[in-house]
Amino acid sequence: MAEIRWTNKQIDILRNIHAGNKDGGRCSVYDIMDQVSYECKRDAMLHSIRVLVKAGLVERSGTELRAGRQVRIFTVTTKALEYL
Repeated sequence: MAEIRWTNKQIDILRNIHAGNKDGGRCSVYDIMDQVSYECKRDAMLHSIRVLVKAGLVERSGTELRAGRQVRIFTVTTKALEYL
C-alpha cells in the first residue's frame, strides 16, 4: 500500500496541535484555528481534524472547561511525530 502524502495544511495543523496553545496547554479547535497560517471556518477545520483522527495522527483527548464552556481537546499521536 502506498504511503499517504499529507498536504501542507494538514502538516500545519499537526505542528500546531503538537506545539500546544499560547498558554502552553492542549489545543481546542479554536486554538488551532487561531494558530494555523491560513484562515478557515470552524466546520472546515473540524473536517480536516476528523481526517487526521481517522488516519491515526490525532486523537480526541477529552474536554476542558474554558470560559464557562466545555471544549474538545486534541493531541497528536506518536504516529504523527514522524511527519513533524
